[in-house]
Amino acid sequence: MAQTIREHSALLGDFQRHRRVVSPVQTGGSRPPLFCIHAPALEISATLGADQPVYLVYTNLSESKAVSKEFNVRSLAEHFVRGIREIQPTGPYHLFGYSFGAMLAYEMGLQLQAAGEAVATVGMMDPTLAPSRLRVYMRLDALRRAEGLAAKVRYLFDQGPGIVLRRFGAQKGPQRAPSREEIIRRQNMRRYVELAGDYQYVPSNLPCQIIVPEVHPTWLRWVRRFWNSKLGGSAQVEVIVGSREHMDLVQSHFSVEVLDRFRRFLDHSYSSAARFDARSERTGTGDIRSVV
Repeated sequence: MAQTIREHSALLGDFQRHRRVVSPVQTGGSRPPLFCIHAPALEISATLGADQPVYLVYTNLSESKAVSKEFNVRSLAEHFVRGIREIQPTGPYHLFGYSFGAMLAYEMGLQLQAAGEAVATVGMMDPTLAPSRLRVYMRLDALRRAEGLAAKVRYLFDQGPGIVLRRFGAQKGPQRAPSREEIIRRQNMRRYVELAGDYQYVPSNLPCQIIVPEVHPTWLRWVRRFWNSKLGGSAQVEVIVGSREHMDLVQSHFSVEVLDRFRRFLDHSYSSAARFDARSERTGTGDIRSVV
């Protein structure tokens, strides 16, 4: 896993040096391309095998000249759509996104459909929803999991007075200056939250799979209600049991299950399209957008 992370970092470094919107990870194979939006493309490619072309779609919001402060989720998705259509001019399209990238994948799917293109797969790995609501439920879940009264009191202190003391209190000893990578990551995270806070998901018939960690039960109920309201009551929400937070999904133990579930979802999409093609050959009619 460590080697994969180093390779992924090298890929992002090369990606940013050349200011590409779409970067190839695996170009060989007979299947349609899979576009990974701000997602672990190397791990996905390794899971799906040599027959699956994979491309990383990514931009560094803290540095990219193509993304100005006036950009929002819709305009950034439009920017990405132009990039993937240079690789694949027509559908059906297969998209996979993680976190803020999952939000972008959803909006990209909407834009591709609006342009008359078929979208066969939208995999979303813990998509960003309402950041403020998510923070509340994550804190409730952390409080619930704190064992014993003393641990709960310590957690409440850390979330209240402890934050103030750490922020404004004098700390002894020399403080390590953050690395350039840490600064960029923090800037990106702030920008992601700003953009996500202004975005509203609209109802659609996109073929979506939503994979989420096993956080607070109340939050999971809200997630299911939310996605059923957007996808006509047919949301495919899958919970990775044992994972407790957003970042757990990219840890080795859980990422294997996440990617295996997406692989099955993608395989189902391909088999549905193959059955549709067979029917179309017999009847001479059909519309790929109705598949899945």
